[in-house]
Amino acid sequence: MGLSLMAYEPLVQSQGLYSRDFIDDLTDKHERYNHTISAVGGFDTASFQLGGSRDYLEDWFNDGLMRRVVLYSPESIPVWEGFISSMELVVGSKKKTKNIETLINKVYQYYSPLDTSVSPPLELPPVTLIFDDISSQLEFGTKSIVLNGGGRTTESAFNWGRTVLRDSKDIKGGEVQWVTSRRFGTGPMDWHWPERE
Repeated sequence: MGLSLMAYEPLVQSQGLYSRDFIDDLTDKHERYNHTISAVGGFDTASFQLGGSRDYLEDWFNDGLMRRVVLYSPESIPVWEGFISSMELVVGSKKKTKNIETLINKVYQYYSPLDTSVSPPLELPPVTLIFDDISSQLEFGTKSIVLNGGGRTTESAFNWGRTVLRDSKDIKGGEVQWVTSRRFGTGPMDWHWPERE
C-alpha cells in the first residue's frame, strides 16, 4: 500500500478542528502531485491534477475551495496537510480559474475621526471599526484585512470599510480563457477534461 490522498470538508464547515468529515479518496484520481514543507511553518504548498468525468470535475470546481487535503503515508501518518486555495478547470479549449487570494470577509478600519466643527479640522484619538460578512466567514473561514484610514470623517471611514468588504467578500473567478496549447497547467489545483475527439 502506497501514499493516499484524501479530501475533507473545510474546517469551518466541519464539527470541530479535528473533525474528519470525509468527502473523497483522491488516491487513484490525481497525478503530478508535488508538495513542499518548509523548516519554518511546516506544510507549505502542494499541487496536483485531478481527473474524472466532466460532472465530477465541475462539482470539484464549484465546491472545492477551502476543502482540506491530506496526504497519508502507508502507515496512515499525515505527510502533508492543507486546503485548496486556487483551482483551474480546463474543458476542451476553455479554462476557468478561481482562488481565495482576493477574499476578505472581515475588515478592521483603523482611523482618527476628524472634528470638523473647528477650523482647521482636528484629529481625535484613533478608533477601530469592524465590518463582518458572516455568511462568507461560515463558508470559507475568516480572512481579514486592517485598513489604516488616517484622519477622516466617520462617514468616510464607514463608507470605505463597507466598500472594501462588499467588493472582497466573494470568491473571484477568472474569465473563461481559450487555451492555445494542450499542456497541463501548473497551479495548485488543476483539472482537465479532454475534448472528445
